[in-house]
Amino acid sequence: MNKVGIAIINFNSGEFLKATLASVMAAKTRIPFAVAVIDNGSEEAQCRYAREYLDELAASYPDAELEFVDAGKNLGFSGGNNVLIKKFMEDSNITHICLLNSDVIVTDYWLDYMLEKDCDVIGPVTNAAGNEQTIQIDYTMDIQKLDVNAVQTFAQKRHTSYQGYTVETDLVTFFATIFKREVIEKIGLLDEQFYPGSYEDDDYCVRTINAGYHIMIARDVFLHHFGSGSFAKLNMDNRKNIGNINRERFEKKWNCKWKDRTWKLLESCKQDMDFLLNGQKTVWEKRQLDTSLKELENLMADWGEAINFFTAQADRMAASETNYSAKQLVKLLWEKVKRKFAQIIGRLKSRWNAFIHKKENERKKKDGMDRIYNLIEGAGRKGHKAICVFAPMYNKENEKDGYVQRIKAIDTTVLADMCRIYLYDEGTVCENMRFDYIDELHGYIVFNSHNKEQLQEILKLVKACGATYTHSLLRFMEDRTSRELWQIFDEEGVTNYWDVHGTVPEEYAMSGSELGSELANTIEKVMAEKVDVIVVVTQAMGRYLQKKYPAMKAKIVVVPILNKELLKPERCTKDFGKQKLDIVYAGGTQPWQNIELMQNVIEATADTYQYRMFVPDTEEFWRLWGSRKAVSLRVESKSPEDLYKEYETCDLGFVLRDSSPVNYVACPTKIIEYLKFGIIPVLKSDEIGDFVALGMQYVAYKQLLEGEQIPEQKRMQMMEANYKVLEKLKDMYVDGIQTLKNQVEGK
Repeated sequence: MNKVGIAIINFNSGEFLKATLASVMAAKTRIPFAVAVIDNGSEEAQCRYAREYLDELAASYPDAELEFVDAGKNLGFSGGNNVLIKKFMEDSNITHICLLNSDVIVTDYWLDYMLEKDCDVIGPVTNAAGNEQTIQIDYTMDIQKLDVNAVQTFAQKRHTSYQGYTVETDLVTFFATIFKREVIEKIGLLDEQFYPGSYEDDDYCVRTINAGYHIMIARDVFLHHFGSGSFAKLNMDNRKNIGNINRERFEKKWNCKWKDRTWKLLESCKQDMDFLLNGQKTVWEKRQLDTSLKELENLMADWGEAINFFTAQADRMAASETNYSAKQLVKLLWEKVKRKFAQIIGRLKSRWNAFIHKKENERKKKDGMDRIYNLIEGAGRKGHKAICVFAPMYNKENEKDGYVQRIKAIDTTVLADMCRIYLYDEGTVCENMRFDYIDELHGYIVFNSHNKEQLQEILKLVKACGATYTHSLLRFMEDRTSRELWQIFDEEGVTNYWDVHGTVPEEYAMSGSELGSELANTIEKVMAEKVDVIVVVTQAMGRYLQKKYPAMKAKIVVVPILNKELLKPERCTKDFGKQKLDIVYAGGTQPWQNIELMQNVIEATADTYQYRMFVPDTEEFWRLWGSRKAVSLRVESKSPEDLYKEYETCDLGFVLRDSSPVNYVACPTKIIEYLKFGIIPVLKSDEIGDFVALGMQYVAYKQLLEGEQIPEQKRMQMMEANYKVLEKLKDMYVDGIQTLKNQVEGK
């Protein structure tokens, strides 16, 4: 029969060691074992405490093999264990050696369960290991409130649920690791250069794999690990220094960079879920799954705090012009992390719910799709063609958003006589397809394109309708949508319309997101070269896309951004007898809005003009204000209706965008609103869409800084010229809407 030698190091471990030894002796096991404790230069009282407790155990367990060794000095983790390994190797009956930390609670049959796997090197799972051995627990534990029963109960449940489950790995941490005797005979002892401890386990695992042996994790064996029972006695600075020195030793020895394994926490969750999803489910197992998902979400939150910290530090750095700042690098990292984590969490949730409710979900999906096809068929009998619209459905809650306003404008004009099935790809967050039926011409489907069955239903629907209208390439961005959904652009007999809305890749780049920009460029190229009709908001946008994608064959249709209020013929009456002109801004606080420049102008000219700022986030506006001097300034949030009332008494309006591709092709609703209400735009760059080309009059922001006055007569002339620009935009809008309408109706 196998016999295991259990090696334990004591370094001022105190109550931790006592708890460990007590659990070893109390745990049920069929396999014989011997325990040896070596004291690694503890304080005299601590050494005496350990020896005396071992004597107590010997008296309570007279048949047990227990031995205490006093090293007399700190030999380090490797040195102390090597003394005990050599001692155990002298006993020919010992077939396995276990390195056990002095801060571990072992559980019933732990040795039996691990040895029955017949592995070269094997370790259990635990609550604290810093790699894929770490799992989430459903109990609390500290050395002052020791509840061994809670650990035993959890371990039993764990074994029952994951019985026989092992995974191969390239590293186990040596808090509780069992080695076959032959492995040690061939590889040798631990490397004592990693003094006093850390990276010796990394080193030994590399040596194990290089020797042709395999390392496994017994995912059905759980031991509680308090963590750093001995190393916690060192101060934090010393622990960091030890870690840095030993990492350098490891990297020098193996001529490689050490790889952080924190990310393996995610791998642990995945391994457990893969196993659970392939077997029978109990309430406890479901709770375990939910706990793992919650932990992933917590990791995201923790990383968010870390990002904020590093970003704050980076703000204090003077980054060179030629290198990335730490802030930029951290932002790139965090963007990637968020996207990856969101995908993992979404997919796992989807898989779990699909498994549990498969039959019910299938029935709901069938009923939902049947109703959609019945809707299309019923509309067809009344002479209405069908079209799939890739966009969120507008409602009272989101109708204030400019993006949604565009959807509604097209819906109520171009697509007014068509049966519209709105398709919203929610990505992996969507567990099951959801359906809504607005009226006899409106259907709404929320789906997950990463789910192959759902994807096939959508592709089938697109084929049946014969046409798609996509609002912005954001609907097909790869960080949420699967690449497979792009197949719609290759379906024969389907006419695809793409309403561009804006230059998404360039907007991502302006916000500092290179990854987002890269993704957007990828799908933009696909769409530009494959869709049949491209709807743009400016002529400049059309020219920009044609230059960017010479292979583009799509028909270009220009439809400026106008709503019903802006299409009304009434003109705004202005008061030209003011002592101070009112200057307004209505919009967000994004970087491209140049809020800080705007605030500089306000601070410098507060005595000359009256200012009204209408922004969604007033706190952010004042945060950006910083240490500027206090001035008389209104900063509020307003609904569109209330905003229009404010416009009636305003004279000038800020649009301080930089000269950039985003600006060249834009059709800001803000400018059109200014023109409608007789407000003269204040610009930084005049390269904004088609406005100046159409004859728009404006004021440069530097004119305000220089104290230049705008005579009433001049303002009246500028307003008149701008009303003519607005009329041209209206004509362009009406022509574009009619062209599109004829196209989709086949006229």
